[in-house]
Amino acid sequence: MRWLCSEVDDVLSHMGVSSRALVRASVLGSGRGADLRPPATALERLSVQARIEALAAMEKSFAAAPLLAVKALLCIVYYEHPTWRAR
Repeated sequence: MRWLCSEVDDVLSHMGVSSRALVRASVLGSGRGADLRPPATALERLSVQARIEALAAMEKSFAAAPLLAVKALLCIVYYEHPTWRAR
């Protein structure tokens, strides 16, 4: 996880200011406003099942595009890990 966070920080450091702000806002929004019903609940405070349901609901809402951008970034960075490239 440390490696992934470090690599994402590196990718963000090479982005422009507006792109970096958009990605960070997307991460913050998907993590902090996971439960779309008021009051919003942080994703880390939910049970695993509630997280799955919250993310599924987000994928069907106005938050789908920002969530997809975050997921794509994480997937790209994750599969760049040296152990995956060796396969």
